[in-house]
Amino acid sequence: MAPTLQSTDISTNTVTEVQADGSILKTITITTTTKFTDGTTRQRIKTQKEITPAVHTSHTGVKAIKANPYEFGYDVSKSTAPKAVVTTSNEFIQQCLDEHNKFRAMHHAPPLKLNNKLSKIAQAWANQLAKDEKMYHSETDFGENLFWSTVDKPGYYAVKSWYDEIKYWDWNKMAGNGEGQIGHFTQLIWKRSKEIGVAAAYSKDGHLFVVVEYNPPGNYVGCYQENVLPK
Repeated sequence: MAPTLQSTDISTNTVTEVQADGSILKTITITTTTKFTDGTTRQRIKTQKEITPAVHTSHTGVKAIKANPYEFGYDVSKSTAPKAVVTTSNEFIQQCLDEHNKFRAMHHAPPLKLNNKLSKIAQAWANQLAKDEKMYHSETDFGENLFWSTVDKPGYYAVKSWYDEIKYWDWNKMAGNGEGQIGHFTQLIWKRSKEIGVAAAYSKDGHLFVVVEYNPPGNYVGCYQENVLPK
């Protein structure tokens, strides 16, 4: 019997660099790992770049400063991201939150708090993924971890799968060892992240889609040393 699809994980790593002219170059690497029942995996990596022009004012000597989401995060109440009534069970959400905080405590990161408005954003995207029956990231400003499975799983399962990427993390280099994706893991224990939104949805075929949004977002280049801490 030919092996069947078991699960798919998608991680996003964003590298932000300020150019000499003040513009911001954002390099987004999306890694998709597909697992099959025979133990084999398939990995696809897609890289895209975005340029944000420098911000200038008409006042000589005045520097326009934009709030850095790495430091302060975003005001969720002002987000224009689609929102939906949260239909995910409280049990599932609590399991996700507890599992996050269990692993974060192991890495000296403060516990996350649940933001219901952020969960509405997560629910809207989980619903979209379930409708489309495929995995791809939203365009929100928040950090985002996704998980997909052909079978129903409890809330902590997706979080555990993201944490398991620790085996691909090189603590000496403070970077991935090149053998697998690490973006889920680093976002999960990112010290400066303070709150999350959690949601799950099921496709018409019963496939599970899990979305977790993080604020402030993690995976900022040059900031791993102070945010991804060893046990």
